[in-house]
Amino acid sequence: MKRGVPHSFSFLWVLASDSGEAQFSARCIGAGALFLLFGLGFYLTFRSALPAPLEALHFKPHALGSTPTSGVLQGSLPSLIHVAAFSLFSCAVIGPSVRAAFVFSAIWAGVDTLWELSCANHQSWIRVALRRLDSAAAAPRCTYDSADIVAAIAGAAAATVLVILFVLVTPRTASSAGEPLT
Repeated sequence: MKRGVPHSFSFLWVLASDSGEAQFSARCIGAGALFLLFGLGFYLTFRSALPAPLEALHFKPHALGSTPTSGVLQGSLPSLIHVAAFSLFSCAVIGPSVRAAFVFSAIWAGVDTLWELSCANHQSWIRVALRRLDSAAAAPRCTYDSADIVAAIAGAAAATVLVILFVLVTPRTASSAGEPLT
């Protein structure tokens, strides 16, 4: 730890260091957090019903009364935001790597797509699992929308492009001077 930096703020020192990996991770975390903050603002502004985690935190929606929630952008924007943010957070852990951007973006888009496809079957796989576990819990409700799959792919593409840009501006350290950032 750097001299004179209080322990509770040592994580900030790492993010502000000259390390290319730390700068890359900070950019990924910052971009992912911005995606999620934008998503939170979206939910609070354009949705009258909030997801369970936001309701549990006692957030109150301020939905615009005349704004329709069935538009392609409004209905699918959360899929884009989640895939982009989680892809960026995953890449922040690994470090500057274009290959990781493709892999993590594909994984998160795949998770979102599988969830969406399960919505087409009204979450029957979850109901079967809950019955086998003798659980009284209800399967989450969702509706299938093919635009959500397109939005997930767009989120993966956005995260990949951002990671490529972050890799290009990440300074290389002396130890990695001859190594490609793949």
